[in-house]
Amino acid sequence: MGLAHRFDWYQATVPATQPALLAALLADLPEGVVQEVGKGFNSFAHRVDLSEDGEVLATIMHGGVNPQPNVKSSGDNAPALAQFLRRQFPEHRVSRLDVCLDMRGDGLFDDIVRVMSHVGRDFRLKGEKIIPDDLDDGSTYYLGSRASPLRIRCYEKGKQLYKLTGDPVWRMFFDWVRLELQVRPEKGFKLTAASMEPDAFWGCSSWTREIAEGAMSMNPDPVAMKPTRIADH
Repeated sequence: MGLAHRFDWYQATVPATQPALLAALLADLPEGVVQEVGKGFNSFAHRVDLSEDGEVLATIMHGGVNPQPNVKSSGDNAPALAQFLRRQFPEHRVSRLDVCLDMRGDGLFDDIVRVMSHVGRDFRLKGEKIIPDDLDDGSTYYLGSRASPLRIRCYEKGKQLYKLTGDPVWRMFFDWVRLELQVRPEKGFKLTAASMEPDAFWGCSSWTREIAEGAMSMNPDPVAMKPTRIADH
């Protein structure tokens, strides 16, 4: 069983009117989805959250200075939105996506951080490690600046689930590590990104490719569980 690359965030500008995009999404989502209207973010005037049982499945932003709507989903809903847009609106332009790898292994987090730190020094990238006072809460390591088109983070997913839920069952998954690449496509790459598979984004630069190859060369175990709402909260 190999490692599965998947979208954990997918956001794009869609060449359609907001009513047309909304209608297409509602037709694709389960019945009973609730529409919650609110204020948009950044330069968008309006926002519509499409929710089911309190979980936001997708968010559409529109209006303001923007002629076309923007839609996003995160966590377990991101792959579904990517598939929907690629099927219904193949000419969409990606504004942000995250690709993640879920892995398990003793000492895996520290091993991957060493790879990231080494690559960061070679490519003169900024690295930052966040260590909580209680180590059971889980640490996170970032490589690349917040403003960069490419940024990677690695964190102790199992420990962070334990912190979030307080459920001792997650102690059995303290070796669960997530490696995540955040991509903010620029200019012409926005359209190209709309048809690329998740694993292809690790090849966007020499340093992201080296990190992915270094992590996978450790032969970690895949996480054989479906992400849950509480896991991606």
